[in-house]
Amino acid sequence: MRYLAIFFTLLQLLTPVHCLGDSPLVIEWQDLISPKYQKQDLIGHLPGEERDHVEWIIFLRETLPEKITPKDEIFYKEMRAALPKLKKQGIDVDEIIAMRRMREKSVNSELNGKQVQMAGYLLPLDFTSDTIREFLLVPTIGACIHVPPPPPNQIIHATTETPVKFKVEEMFKPVWATGVLQAKSFSKEIFLVDGTGDIAIGYILKLEQIDPYEGTFIEP
Repeated sequence: MRYLAIFFTLLQLLTPVHCLGDSPLVIEWQDLISPKYQKQDLIGHLPGEERDHVEWIIFLRETLPEKITPKDEIFYKEMRAALPKLKKQGIDVDEIIAMRRMREKSVNSELNGKQVQMAGYLLPLDFTSDTIREFLLVPTIGACIHVPPPPPNQIIHATTETPVKFKVEEMFKPVWATGVLQAKSFSKEIFLVDGTGDIAIGYILKLEQIDPYEGTFIEP
């Protein structure tokens, strides 16, 4: 009897928590960002119009080419005039850009090995007309296809050895994806509307099941 008790104790210790009947941890896309950066917003205190203005200057700072062209000159002048004024207000545009880039690459290691469930859209990679074995889970419809890809920590690469039932014609509808999550940064080549391209990915998911998402899905 003593040995039987020891056996069951060891069995419980060796069995993964999510196999003991516990419900998966329901997470949102925000949860995939490192806790260090989740609530970090250097311009979140600004009112709407001021925030929009700062976002516009940030956009110019990130996208304007180094070589000035006549058509870009008006935007350069606007940006150059705005940068020192914003800095006097305690808003360092370059600091914000650097912080956001670090935020986009960050992952939440606390989710490693946990069985999770989250809602999003599928970008099928390995599929038939009614099953799927590999896909990217993304937070916005058409991401990586018709629009620029989300940050790496907002893309999950999901795979399963056993095909899961899924109708490809429903790929533009949100779903619940359940499986074991792992933070792993890598790039994957996928087919885009204008050819192939490498997509930076921050997570992998060992898929267990896909379920329809009921109600209205609010994109982050």
